[in-house]
Amino acid sequence: MRTFIKTVGFILILSFVLVATSNKAEKTPSPVKTAEEIFEAYNGAVFRIKAVSEERRTQMSGTGFFIDENGTALTAAHVVSRCDEIEGFGGENESLGNFEIIKTDIKNDIALIRIKEKTENYTYLEISKEIPDYGEKVYVIGFPYGESIFISDGVVSTPDTKVNGKDVTMLTIPITNGVSGGPIISATGKVVGVASAILETNNSMAISPTLKDITKFTN
Repeated sequence: MRTFIKTVGFILILSFVLVATSNKAEKTPSPVKTAEEIFEAYNGAVFRIKAVSEERRTQMSGTGFFIDENGTALTAAHVVSRCDEIEGFGGENESLGNFEIIKTDIKNDIALIRIKEKTENYTYLEISKEIPDYGEKVYVIGFPYGESIFISDGVVSTPDTKVNGKDVTMLTIPITNGVSGGPIISATGKVVGVASAILETNNSMAISPTLKDITKFTN
């Protein structure tokens, strides 16, 4: 009888240790990267967009980024939704070729585009599976001054709130016209947002579609 009790006790203790170890492994955070490491690793996934509308005789400039090696990319819907031609340019201003629109979500300001003629396996960014937290460090890479690529940082002010009736993430990060459509990247190197606009009542606050809406849109 004593042997049985001891054996059961040993099994219970061993099970507790295994569960605790398993939970600890699941909660182990991904390595945090510096701004230099983020830029070095992912600037190749980000490109400048020139979108031309022949009918309106207008040209939009924005940013896009690849989300797979085959040339599928995300950008802001307002950059490409009313254009006849979309051309992408890399950080050295080399043409990547023309893109086609797969689908758009005007309300949440997201567009999925794809390069028409694949010429290589593209560097890409992964979309995060974890909702960003309040105060989390984030970065944006984009083309605010035409051909020059840049990186800037900020924090998540709130991961999910409503502005003008739609769900958005708010960030303390600068966004100008050319950065629209650029990736909002966490310190672990995952996409947690897409640069959309600045808050009308506070130019230092930027807004992005929520990660929940981005994930739903791309799946």
